[in-house]
Amino acid sequence: MTFTDFCKLPDSQKIDFVYKDGVYIGKQKINNKAIVLYQLQHFYVEIRFASYRRKVASLVSTEDMEILTPYLDQIDVKELITAYE
Repeated sequence: MTFTDFCKLPDSQKIDFVYKDGVYIGKQKINNKAIVLYQLQHFYVEIRFASYRRKVASLVSTEDMEILTPYLDQIDVKELITAYE
C-alpha cells in the first residue's frame, strides 16, 4: 500500500492496517497520554491515544523521517549490526 492510498482510508481501517502490518518503533508519553509509532513500508504512523491505549484520539501519518527523533533512544540497532558482521 502506498502512503497516498493509506491516507485515503478511514481511520478505523488505518488502525487495523497498522496493527496488522505495521512494525512497532516505540512509544512516548506526553501529559499522561500514550503515543505509539509504527512503520509501514516507507512511511510512519503515530497513534495518539486520548486515554492510555484505550481510545484513539488521532493518527499522524508521514513520510518524513523526522518523526523518528523522539523515539531514537528506543530503537535497537544491534540486530542490524550483527546481521552484517
